[in-house]
Amino acid sequence: MATANEQAAHLITNSYFLTESAANLDPKIAEQNRIIAEQKKAFEERQAAENSKTPSELVVETWATVTKIPDYQKVAGEILFRRIFELNGDALAIFSFAQDYKPDDDALYKDPKFTAHSAGVVGTVTAAVGLLESGDMTTLVSVLKDLGGKHAKFNFTKVHYDLVGGSLLYTLEKALGDAFTPKVKESWVGVYDVISQQMMVGAAEAKALSHLSEEEKAEKKVAEAIVSGSYLLTEAAANKDKEIAEQNRLIAEQRKRFEQTGTSKTPNELVVETWATVTKIPDYQKVAGEILFRRIFELNGDALAIFSFAQDYKPDDDALYKDPKFTAHASAVVGTVTAAVGLLKAEDMTTLVSVLKDLGGKHAKFNFTKVQYDLVGGSLLYTLEKALGDAFTPGVKESWVGVYGVISEQMMAGAAEAKANSLAEKDEDVLWV
Repeated sequence: MATANEQAAHLITNSYFLTESAANLDPKIAEQNRIIAEQKKAFEERQAAENSKTPSELVVETWATVTKIPDYQKVAGEILFRRIFELNGDALAIFSFAQDYKPDDDALYKDPKFTAHSAGVVGTVTAAVGLLESGDMTTLVSVLKDLGGKHAKFNFTKVHYDLVGGSLLYTLEKALGDAFTPKVKESWVGVYDVISQQMMVGAAEAKALSHLSEEEKAEKKVAEAIVSGSYLLTEAAANKDKEIAEQNRLIAEQRKRFEQTGTSKTPNELVVETWATVTKIPDYQKVAGEILFRRIFELNGDALAIFSFAQDYKPDDDALYKDPKFTAHASAVVGTVTAAVGLLKAEDMTTLVSVLKDLGGKHAKFNFTKVQYDLVGGSLLYTLEKALGDAFTPGVKESWVGVYGVISEQMMAGAAEAKANSLAEKDEDVLWV
């Protein structure tokens, strides 16, 4: 006959309830029954909640859990690359800082160059998840294709992308533990499949447009020279490129304003923190979008003419702000802010600059000047003030002014480049007539 301990062990292992009469024979077994009942209920509740969420929601939710790990970019980056190199030691040869190491050399994972690169990769995942959360698939696809194009020189195939994908799943499993359920895994597999496909498309397009490679390299040089957040380049480096020097000027102004606020947080941290507060407002994209555009149209009614869905309205027509086309556009604009803040949080300034220039290029046809950008910037500050209330301090305002200054500068630069390229194409057409 089984002892009480053996019965309890059987109960724990198999999660079966004993009959009430058997449980009553031993208070410990009865208590175990109660614990298992609670565990079963909790499991069923988690499963029901999980099943009610979309794959994108599960990806966003679980990555948010990963980002709460102290120094998560460094930790996750090491797990990810240890797994990649463990599965394929030849991958070490791709990275200049890893070529003298073996996959199991701990010294590699302490190398500052490795840490910087791996943390950057994890930061890119954070940025992509931020775009996914905002629902801005247009920008997400653009960012992924651009990223794939920058990796075209390595001639990566689906085998390589699958290696990284499998290693990412391994990293998530290690980071999430029991929360890495089959449904979560399936969601990440689906999302990563889209990521890898778009990157491969971007690589293919970059190769097809190889005649633009020198121009792309020059742009990449400028973008990558902009050190994330608040650090200035050396004077010598800045003097090598006027655009880098201009970026230095903007960052210097941002730093000066920051130092005057008396806060221990950087402007970027304040922007990320306060925008996170905005996103907690129910249906925040719609709410913030309406406040933003009401303010724009209130300050400049002529702006209505830019939008086909707004041309028959006046700035104070409530019907305009209930129009589905207006709601879709305004929400998308707010979603773009969310995406930009996500890239800022990830400290991926290279991608952020690329995205902003691309966005500016797409708006080049409107011939926006600094006056229009300042109108939007002022209206954004007004929106933040309404949304944040007392939390919209002078320090927060100055931080947003500085960050928006960089955003508008890069968008205007992108518009100028798009116009220059358009003129160049017209000149080529004339030559071939």
